[in-house]
Amino acid sequence: MLGAYLKRIFDVTKHGDAREESYYSGLEELINNYAESSGKKKTHVTTLPEKTGRPAARFEGAGDNRVRRYRYSEHEQRVYINETQYFEGITQETWEYQIGGYQVLNKWLKDRKERILSLEDLQHYCRVVTALARTIQIQAEIARLYPQVEQDTLAVELSPKA
Repeated sequence: MLGAYLKRIFDVTKHGDAREESYYSGLEELINNYAESSGKKKTHVTTLPEKTGRPAARFEGAGDNRVRRYRYSEHEQRVYINETQYFEGITQETWEYQIGGYQVLNKWLKDRKERILSLEDLQHYCRVVTALARTIQIQAEIARLYPQVEQDTLAVELSPKA
């Protein structure tokens, strides 16, 4: 029972999805299995709602986590950090997103060339991808709403004073 729970924790962590709420379902399963095996029939586990949502990217592949020759594959929506390991779920728009003239995801990897990425590094990159993807969504919504807001503002400013 505990071994299955620990394996689940390892699997979640390996994929760069290690938020507190990522472990809730596994913990709930462990508690329910324990309750059932000890004869307790009425067990109810309450978990908090997700705080951050699912990451937009996941880290996959076997290897040493060393950033060697990184590249973006538009067709696969992946950023490879070497021949066998990659972050998946990255749209071209997210990959190309720039702040201050720098392509954010590319620059992050460039600054870590030949470095072995830690679990914390992998999780951080997935969070950056998620933040950029959400930023793109918010900017699109602002762009959609702005013309009407601007028109309403101009109409108020141009209306005769009472």
